[in-house]
Amino acid sequence: ADRMGARGRAAPRRATEVDTEAEVAPWETETETETERQARYKREAEEMKLKWDARRLEEKQSAERRIAFAAKEKERVMVYGKRDLVMEAYEARMYEEARVLEVCRKQREVYERTKAFKLGRPLPPKGEPYVKLRPVVPTPPKAEDFDLSGHYYPQEDV
Repeated sequence: ADRMGARGRAAPRRATEVDTEAEVAPWETETETETERQARYKREAEEMKLKWDARRLEEKQSAERRIAFAAKEKERVMVYGKRDLVMEAYEARMYEEARVLEVCRKQREVYERTKAFKLGRPLPPKGEPYVKLRPVVPTPPKAEDFDLSGHYYPQEDV
């Protein structure tokens, strides 16, 4: 108990002096020579230049995209008039609901006509559609479908 410090536990013993800031032994510290430091500074400066060039290019491209979109939107306003986003959203929702009703009506019509045909009764008349259904929007191709190998194999297309 005589080795215990004032706080009641043994002080850690170290074989060598340890750099207190980094907690590493002297042979583990890497001292950088002046040429290495200058090379590192140069490399970091080039990296920063590249980073800022990329950022500038990105800002330029996004500004170009914004300008192109604004021009397209201005042309659309000249042709069709100002957009009413609330009414557009309302009409889109109404179309979706009418589409659901129309699909259900068509399914019911097919069911009734099939049943009448099987029983030998005269077929009921075809109903009037609630809403003219728009064609289904094709889904964009998946990323897996694209060939990124850079080679063209004509036998796959034949």
